[in-house]
Amino acid sequence: MPPPSGDGAPTRVGPGRRRPAGLDDVAGRRETPARIIELFLADLTAAHGSVRGYARDALGVDDALVSALRERLPER
Repeated sequence: MPPPSGDGAPTRVGPGRRRPAGLDDVAGRRETPARIIELFLADLTAAHGSVRGYARDALGVDDALVSALRERLPER
């Protein structure tokens, strides 16, 4: 894969996925404040009952896949 051009043109990331070029250069992109995550999850839970409910109802993901993904999450 060619290196990002830095001009905002998308680069391919994985099969069929795209992201803006130069995304790795965005400072702090891997650190989202806990309060922002809490607010997002509160809104998601209010709308769908749970993250699992969102995955099932809005994304069409079955419980087996959700369980498999949860097993791969790192514990903090």
